[in-house]
Amino acid sequence: SLGMPALNPMMTNAMMMGVTMAEQIQRKQALAKVDRMRAALHLTDDQTAAVANVITNQMGHRIKEALDAMIKGEPLPVDQAGQAAAKAETDVKTLLTPEQLAAYPEFEAAEKQVAARSIAQSEVIVLTQQVDLTADQKSRVEEAFYQYSLHQDAEKTAKENLVQAAKSGNTSAAMMQMTIDRLQQAAADKAALLKDILTPEQLQTYNESSKSQLQVQISALQMFLPRTNQPAAN
Repeated sequence: SLGMPALNPMMTNAMMMGVTMAEQIQRKQALAKVDRMRAALHLTDDQTAAVANVITNQMGHRIKEALDAMIKGEPLPVDQAGQAAAKAETDVKTLLTPEQLAAYPEFEAAEKQVAARSIAQSEVIVLTQQVDLTADQKSRVEEAFYQYSLHQDAEKTAKENLVQAAKSGNTSAAMMQMTIDRLQQAAADKAALLKDILTPEQLQTYNESSKSQLQVQISALQMFLPRTNQPAAN
């Protein structure tokens, strides 16, 4: 069967370094989430340790599966990743008391706000590396991206994409194409958000830089598609 091109040793080493860095970042974020859960739901020490174990184990397993697939040139395990995340959440809930379970939806809503704020702040940092912003512009950019991120339902979108990809008969390639489509749509959305905040000169600089970065991201993603199924970068 057609698979993705296997990676050469140099690419494999680079990929492993990148995955190691990503794992460290995700582990730090996961443990920070556990700390917030502990405070919000009043977890005991034993519950905190058990929740941390569930979340970090699921994260590590997912990263290892993806890396193994990339190295071997096999389809990315996108469906297993979704199932593993759902199982981890179920396992976490089994550790909670009825009172904690009742408070869990409120915690989830707060987590969405935390994630949206983090994304917005990251966008400001990236943007300031491309153009010089005034303090007022930084504030407006952060708020615009916060509201944008807050109203994105990434989990719902991922599930819908997985269903569509499964219908295609080549889940891995279809999901990769959908990722590329999302990157392109996100770039267009960001440009629209910034249109009324940046000056024309700033917007032109941003668009040129954004287009270049998008091309790099798409090219990187295309490395893991079957050779006979390479989409156009546009």
